[in-house]
Amino acid sequence: MNTFQKIKLIPILFTTLLILTACQPESISSVLLNGVEQKQLLYVGENNTIGGTSSENISQIDVYIGDELVEQIISVEGEFELNITFDEVGLAEVKLIAFAFSDQDDVAQEVAQSNYLFDIASREVDYGDEEQPPQAHSDLDFSVSLVMHNFDSVSKQKGLVSKEMIEAIFNSEEFRQKVLLFRYDGVEQFADNKGMSNQEIYDRLMTGAEVLNGVVDVQMDIDITLYRSSWFGRNTIGYTTADSPKIYSNTRFFYDFTPADIAGNWTHEWVHKMGFGHDRRSTAKRPYSVPYAIGYIVRDMARILMN
Repeated sequence: MNTFQKIKLIPILFTTLLILTACQPESISSVLLNGVEQKQLLYVGENNTIGGTSSENISQIDVYIGDELVEQIISVEGEFELNITFDEVGLAEVKLIAFAFSDQDDVAQEVAQSNYLFDIASREVDYGDEEQPPQAHSDLDFSVSLVMHNFDSVSKQKGLVSKEMIEAIFNSEEFRQKVLLFRYDGVEQFADNKGMSNQEIYDRLMTGAEVLNGVVDVQMDIDITLYRSSWFGRNTIGYTTADSPKIYSNTRFFYDFTPADIAGNWTHEWVHKMGFGHDRRSTAKRPYSVPYAIGYIVRDMARILMN
């Protein structure tokens, strides 16, 4: 390269540097788990709570185990927690996809992604004697306490109808009989029943004593927030987490659902608040678990009420 060529190259490099600098974002979006190392040891069948941090512009985090969406965190403000239950021993890939709303429209765009690999192991845990569920007050009627967020007038009216249906169903003898006579695998039982009989499950539900507060108030406490999921979460009807009283309902389903469908879904999520779970994946027994089965009973009875 001669001297003339070198002189010509300097402004070209300088111009390129300016272009690259101009393309850099003012702040890089990030979403990270705190203190997590690759192949960290976690345990199967437990609720593994993991902390994390995100940059301020992130409004939603979708959490995947493999290709399956297992949790959505809405309204992220820097610090967040994941509550993940692994149901298989071995290596598990956990992926965090973060979204932010652009200034031009109300559509969330993917802005960051983080991937982790966990080693999931099993262990024997001695839980001691099974704590007996509190008994419901038979002289009180079961009621629903409903708090609604992000509801317009039409959605609010649909929610109120769903509330009334749940109250009517829970106070009916027909509901009691359907729970007591429910069968799975040829026996009067629910799947994933925590060792409880149908009668004990019914009594437990009728106390209204959610795990988070333990108050026997014969009341279903529903604190529901409407949200619209990202494209990645489009198949999630609703969700809740073990460390919060809130339930989230996806408008991708809510707007098209009848009050009967909503009553069934809200009941399903509330039954989680009462301490019952189900298989994370779509298994043959999952529909017979307490959250799914009770939700279906309420939905089907509500559909009859609508006719």
